[in-house]
Amino acid sequence: KLFGSHILYLHFAIFSLSSDCLFVRTEAYQFISKLFCILECHVEQFANKLESKDPFPEGKEILSCLRSLKNAIVMEKQQLPSLICAFICEGINILKRANHCIYPLLNKFLLSRPAIDLTDVPMYYTLFNSGTPTYRIERMWILKILSCGDRSRQDLKLLSRRHVLSTMIALFDSPSSDHVTRPVILKVFR
Repeated sequence: KLFGSHILYLHFAIFSLSSDCLFVRTEAYQFISKLFCILECHVEQFANKLESKDPFPEGKEILSCLRSLKNAIVMEKQQLPSLICAFICEGINILKRANHCIYPLLNKFLLSRPAIDLTDVPMYYTLFNSGTPTYRIERMWILKILSCGDRSRQDLKLLSRRHVLSTMIALFDSPSSDHVTRPVILKVFR
């Protein structure tokens, strides 16, 4: 039930991992740890039951997303960049919809590495420079994630490492930028 209408609790906990307050991060880590254990048990329970219909079939993918976050954490109660937290939250939303155009890209990304790189903007170049027929959806999705960051020093390091801000300025000024893309780019700079 948590992954149905109550998904906001998980999102809140994940975003709390970027908090400056140690107490908030401690509580968030405890909540996510308990949820991770519940989800692992659920996935194991339905892994070998072909005759039973899994009431939460996307649990395996969401577990792999949370596992890649868990494997990236190297210190106890580590403060995470809010851009990474936004990516995880939005990624979970995508993983709940297997028919979404970003689903195969995200699933491939998560399965290709044991941990998310906390010093990089995940999937930035893949989605921002996409040449697929769904490039606008992919670009808007990564821009939405970038606009969710709180611009902490950690976030700014991520953005400068990949030259994200300069590529967005170039897109803003280019003829391929439209009336939908420009406001989202401006939102990133606020």
